[in-house]
Amino acid sequence: MATKTEKVTLDLTVPAKVSGPPTGALVRKWLPEDAVLETVVDAQEVKGLVDVLKAEGKARVAWFKPMKDSIAQALDSVREREKAAIAPINDAVVTLQGKLQTWLQAQEVKRKEEERRRREEAEAKAEADRKQQLFALEAAAKATASRIEKQALRSTAQSLATAPVVAAPTAPVAAAPKIAGLYERETWTAEVVDFNMLVVGVAVPLLEQLMSDPRFPLNEVETVGAQKFVAWLRSGFGVAPIDAVAPNQARLNGLATNVRDGLPLPGVRAVKKTTLVSRG
Repeated sequence: MATKTEKVTLDLTVPAKVSGPPTGALVRKWLPEDAVLETVVDAQEVKGLVDVLKAEGKARVAWFKPMKDSIAQALDSVREREKAAIAPINDAVVTLQGKLQTWLQAQEVKRKEEERRRREEAEAKAEADRKQQLFALEAAAKATASRIEKQALRSTAQSLATAPVVAAPTAPVAAAPKIAGLYERETWTAEVVDFNMLVVGVAVPLLEQLMSDPRFPLNEVETVGAQKFVAWLRSGFGVAPIDAVAPNQARLNGLATNVRDGLPLPGVRAVKKTTLVSRG
């Protein structure tokens, strides 16, 4: 079935009266650089000329407005069609990458489960071996007639019974096979969980700087109590509402990217997101 093709044409011809420089006797009189205002009459004349030119500028802008509106409408239509064309592709990619992510996660769960199973088997074997050794030591102690040897065997058994079970190391489980052209990418962002604490953290170095400020006498800080100190701060420096400042998210995200889990900012935590990226 043939599809309808839309063709958008636009006449970009601009009339001379709109495209040319401003004209008129007054413009020619006052626009040159050597034209100097000398009297109030001159100033009033130039002021009137400015008003006329501004009105002409608005008229020229108004002339271009329908042209710009047509372009904007055509561009909106193109963008909508582009969005509709790409949407099913993006949806399919998201669905398939979700399946890949689920598979990878399932493989990792299987790997950890196998490691846990091997570890438990090794621990169970170590415990069974110890019980067998304890049984053998007890049997040997009963079989011997020597009191000294009997005591030594039972002392060894007691030490063995109270010692922690040490399982033999298990072989590592291989990770899932790599898929060519597919890899995981980590991104780190910062999340402000306690804005007040972040503001306090920012204020600490500022207060340290103020300690050397002549408006902030050090002896006052050392001699007054906490409540008086806060009152003194209010009277000397004033206060600002908490919503007068906002976190610099770009800066916080940059710190989270560099520091990751060790983000040393009060009231802020680093958030890791893992996404699948395919080369193709």
